[in-house]
Amino acid sequence: MGMTRGGGSARHVAAARGRVERWRGTHRAYSRMPEDLWADAIAVAEAQGAYCASRELNVNYATLKRRTEREVHKAYMLALPPAGVNDLRVS
Repeated sequence: MGMTRGGGSARHVAAARGRVERWRGTHRAYSRMPEDLWADAIAVAEAQGAYCASRELNVNYATLKRRTEREVHKAYMLALPPAGVNDLRVS
């Protein structure tokens, strides 16, 4: 598994899986998973893909994919220059 990105390393995946399993062991079925656990799952999904991450972490594929796409879109939007910056003209 030795991925180069932090979310994809075998150690990170195992740690994320352990946190999800521990949380599940202390909460009833169908409880909402905390955002920090979703952040871990998204990091794994960005490195390995949503399908592999959902299988490794035993989380819902569709939800993980949607959340990962939302994070990628958010990062893209933050990287764009503010509106109007490219419209400045020097006369």
